[in-house]
Amino acid sequence: MECRTNVKDLTAAEKSAYVNALLALKTAPSLIPAAATAVTNGGGTPNRYDDYVYMHNVVGTGAHRGSAFGPWHREFLRQLELDLRAVSGNPHLSIPYWDWTVDRTPVSAGWPFTNDFMGGFGTASPASFLITSGPFSNPATWRINIRRAGDGDLTLKRSQGVPGPGTLPTRTGTVLPGLGIGIWDVSPYNGNPPSDPATRTAQANAAFRKYLEWLLHDGTHVWIGGINAAQTDGGHMTFPSVAVNDPIFFLHHGNLDRLWDVWTRRQARWGARPCRRERISRPGRTSSSCSSATRRASRCRRPRRATTPR
Repeated sequence: MECRTNVKDLTAAEKSAYVNALLALKTAPSLIPAAATAVTNGGGTPNRYDDYVYMHNVVGTGAHRGSAFGPWHREFLRQLELDLRAVSGNPHLSIPYWDWTVDRTPVSAGWPFTNDFMGGFGTASPASFLITSGPFSNPATWRINIRRAGDGDLTLKRSQGVPGPGTLPTRTGTVLPGLGIGIWDVSPYNGNPPSDPATRTAQANAAFRKYLEWLLHDGTHVWIGGINAAQTDGGHMTFPSVAVNDPIFFLHHGNLDRLWDVWTRRQARWGARPCRRERISRPGRTSSSCSSATRRASRCRRPRRATTPR
């Protein structure tokens, strides 16, 4: 296993290799018959990438709004990494992570929405959610096959214009307070965030799973996708059933998985160590793969043992 790298540390060649692996997965054979049927019904050709769109579509609350949120998505990312390595022939290829607490605007070094990487957003004038730039903007090579009911658009969709950074989570205001929570989840374990703001805040502050999902995960999905005033249309990231159509999904969840890892090791520092059978391996690596030599060569970033994320 290999280290996951911050987007800002990727070379042009590494960005190209990652993009090409995703495009290759979009043409690799499907391995899930039900997913192949769904893609065929959508007018497309079954493929391995859309297997992941389908899995996330059908799992629903099995992977959200409950204690499985972290571990389910960790394995989801890991399986995609294995497939990307298989189609690329690169055993070291890993999902990068986008640190949205730092790289929040187009001038940031780690901004992923560039023409050579994740592509841009929709347009503000004329108002359109259809992206117009980047390697995932052409439905001939990145066709949207699993869609919401009533949505016939075959092009990837994101917010109408580049959204401002104001609603993205911040390091000091959002991330650091959550890392101080001392338990993964508490009752009520399942269900949507309460509509009452005070109750929602109290529940999020009592369990890191809720904090991670509700405060760090949900809003960023909508920030990327956008939504119209009638809440009938928006970018794919806004709607969980089709969010994986957008490859930025994996960079966002790569960062969430990193923060869960930081939080887990912080608990160990406080003495809350899981038993051997429950010990969670650090995502995307083993101790040998992150030797100092490997880190220098790949610029991968092992989170510090301090109480703050990098």
